[in-house]
Amino acid sequence: MNKKVLMVFGAAVICFLCLIVGLLVVIASQDNKEDNNFIESFRDFFGGNTAKAIDFNNEIVREQQEFSQDFLALNEKIGDGTSSKEEAEVEYEEVLSGAQDALASVNNLDPVGNGEELKSVAVEIFEFYTGMLEDEYRELLDLFYKEDFTEADLTRINELQESIGAQEEPLDEKFQAAQEAYAEDNGFALEELDLTE
Repeated sequence: MNKKVLMVFGAAVICFLCLIVGLLVVIASQDNKEDNNFIESFRDFFGGNTAKAIDFNNEIVREQQEFSQDFLALNEKIGDGTSSKEEAEVEYEEVLSGAQDALASVNNLDPVGNGEELKSVAVEIFEFYTGMLEDEYRELLDLFYKEDFTEADLTRINELQESIGAQEEPLDEKFQAAQEAYAEDNGFALEELDLTE
């Protein structure tokens, strides 16, 4: 075959692929339920359920990551000693509101496949975050900005921090187990993610 024939053949293949892609875009954008059902079936056949399961998992992780970043920023602001109590209060209210929003968002997710257990554990974690912020962390914040700070206050801060860790650890383990089972059941691999990034 000469070069000219190969070039024409290559151009024909590219035109054909563009036509197919254009056709799929047109079909995907139509409001016709039959066509959309066809596309959903096509997507499901070629791993669409896995893609949906990954999206479901990633939405929960995104909420966790967002909360973690906000919470760590609050801790840094308080811990560096440069924030006034009023500034810390504003930041605290934003983090609490973010945790409540994340809880509502996770609560409103539609589980994909067998995702009910993963959702349930994620809701438990966000309920913990919200409750911890309202109770233990509220007390920590008040103690930290107390004018007459005592040795007893320091002891109480340590007790609260230990209590928070003791409550969170089993929830983290339960979530990790549920997430690993969900990933295995839905045919995708999990990657380690630093929630602080």
